[in-house]
Amino acid sequence: MKALVADLVPAARRATAYGVFAAVQGSAAVAGGAMAGALYSRSLPALIAAVSVTQLVALVLLVVTLRRRESSQP
Repeated sequence: MKALVADLVPAARRATAYGVFAAVQGSAAVAGGAMAGALYSRSLPALIAAVSVTQLVALVLLVVTLRRRESSQP
């Protein structure tokens, strides 16, 4: 994913982009771990559904980002 950040961000803003990426990734890991732990203790099917939906949303966001990038390049 870091290579994708490098491809998406101009060189002058790359250091900031890496910092933001790491902060978001770390925060999401903590939130995801807490959510997974809570759902695992309550309902395994709910955990599976939540993880599946989260992965689907992430895939859609990635595809949208890549398409915008392709359309904005000369």
